[in-house]
Amino acid sequence: MKRADVGVQPEGRTLVGLPTIFFTRVSDESRWEDVRVAGEEIDFIATPEKYIWHFGDGIELTTTDPGKPYPNQTVTHKYMDSGATVRPSVTVVWAGKYRHHDETVWREVPDHVEADGPTVALEVASAGSELVSGES
Repeated sequence: MKRADVGVQPEGRTLVGLPTIFFTRVSDESRWEDVRVAGEEIDFIATPEKYIWHFGDGIELTTTDPGKPYPNQTVTHKYMDSGATVRPSVTVVWAGKYRHHDETVWREVPDHVEADGPTVALEVASAGSELVSGES
């Protein structure tokens, strides 16, 4: 199964209390035909079933959505503490099904495969305002 890279917007740095956007790009389906298993030829399909988002601050979120970049974002997270670099990632949980090469009926594989993606560095910063005089 394929490992998924996590996309983050804004990239590299985010602000405390504002939504940070997360997404990944994996194919909707991976298919292999004529695979030899235990002396028999089968066809196999793997489909991403869910995504486990690890935000790097101890919070996780499970979705069936791979997320989307701005402006159509569907997976976001607000960081509450600044001054640290977090390392978010995404785990894709794959479901499989197979059929014998000469059959039309697909059978579910009872187990799932979890593929952990690599982490990315994301600095969490804070912003503030300061009243200043226009005079020197």
